[in-house]
Amino acid sequence: MKNNQIGFKTSILSISILLTSANAIAGSIPGLKQEFNTVSATQIESLVTIPSVTVLIFVLLSTKITQWFTERQVVATGMITIFVAGVISYLAPSFWILYLARLLLGMGVGLFNAFAYSMISEYFDGDERQRLLGYERAITSLGNIVMFIITAGLVLIGWRAVNLYYLITVPILVIFLWGTRKMPNSLQEQSTSESTTDQEIQRNPFSPKLIVLFLLVMFSMFVSTTVVVKIADLVVGSGYGNEFQATIGLAILGFATMVGGALYGKLHKVLARFILPIGLIGAALAIMGMTISRQMIFTYLMAAFAGLTTSLVGPYLFAQSASIAGLGHETFSSAVLIVGINVGVILTPYALNLVQNMVGNHQPQAVLSIVGILMGVVGLLTLFIKENPSS
Repeated sequence: MKNNQIGFKTSILSISILLTSANAIAGSIPGLKQEFNTVSATQIESLVTIPSVTVLIFVLLSTKITQWFTERQVVATGMITIFVAGVISYLAPSFWILYLARLLLGMGVGLFNAFAYSMISEYFDGDERQRLLGYERAITSLGNIVMFIITAGLVLIGWRAVNLYYLITVPILVIFLWGTRKMPNSLQEQSTSESTTDQEIQRNPFSPKLIVLFLLVMFSMFVSTTVVVKIADLVVGSGYGNEFQATIGLAILGFATMVGGALYGKLHKVLARFILPIGLIGAALAIMGMTISRQMIFTYLMAAFAGLTTSLVGPYLFAQSASIAGLGHETFSSAVLIVGINVGVILTPYALNLVQNMVGNHQPQAVLSIVGILMGVVGLLTLFIKENPSS
């Protein structure tokens, strides 16, 4: 049985626009440094990343919170929390009030982060699940692009104005509440009514396979973050481009990720379980291509290829995690992978330092080459991972 309500699908997908909203203030860091000139640059820059702390905490708590509240209530509360955090940030009379508001923002994102994936897996299966997870990836990328376009204009007014971006939560909240006003039966409810065995529904959610997916998503985020961090140094250091051109490369990568996410459902029909190794090996080749590039046009092509291939990894891993955990454990499995994503991002600076010390070379070409080789090896190893049949 499939749930085909357009409004319901739209409401679930709409919340993905807010998943990267913590990065909205990144462009206002120079203005914040001028405003709070007695605060260290490190503390001010931490305003961008500090929401990750409460995101992690509340992603883990979200599975428990749904024992007392419905998913709809938790997601709505998360959006309202983001809106309140944005208002406080706009009015903040001091740095520490702003700091606390950023922690509150992370709490809001953490409350519904897992549901952006788990609600898809909870209500849809088969090709429909794969297609919607691809759309989720595309909308997250689109939301990221729109966010930076809007905040690029707002930052010209001042750092406080950047926080007006969080007003976007109001229409998204309305769309979500409208689309979920009548919730359809979940797959678990449908299966129960069709006399599915208790064993199938109550499968152990924390299995070795889920740990493997956790490690894969953590490694993938490490690689993606490394490319984002190193691409400017690579282009400028190689002498064939400047920082502006490198930024265009990141924009191309983001756009290609959005396109790849939109095409994911159709590609999965053709490639099936091979979509994961193809995505990882393809991204490895793109990274290696960047390291040998001496022209911006070739770097742009490699960035586009990297975006298209990496966009195949996330949706597949989330679909697999839901299938492995079993019906009724979709939120838990999504939370595990989201923790992996955040841990991957947090550990990237330390992992990069380790790689650089191991090879004795801090040049971006050397670092990206090692990272590309590692990703290629991991991609080859995933050829031996069997797809869960229920996905």
